[in-house]
Amino acid sequence: MKRPLLLALVSTLLSVAGAVALAQPMAPDAGPLSPGERARRDQVIARIGEVRITVGANGRVRNAIVSGAFVGTPEGSCIARTLRTAQFPPFAQPTFDVSYPFAL
Repeated sequence: MKRPLLLALVSTLLSVAGAVALAQPMAPDAGPLSPGERARRDQVIARIGEVRITVGANGRVRNAIVSGAFVGTPEGSCIARTLRTAQFPPFAQPTFDVSYPFAL
């Protein structure tokens, strides 16, 4: 499998998982946003994490481990769980490992 294709697929999966898992953005001194209210740039707190994925030769994800700001969080669990369901085309190597940094 070509690395750019794998990274594109991981990026797409993280976008979906992040959209599902990410709580409403808020500033440290502000409450949650009202329904329909948009966050200003200064209200959004980006958190940085990384996911390490091991894909087996059959194309199935064997393991997905989240590190950084998302360790032990519902968001991190959602991202890892979503990535573990990914399937890629089979390839010749026994395994393929990739680390992918992300910010939500």
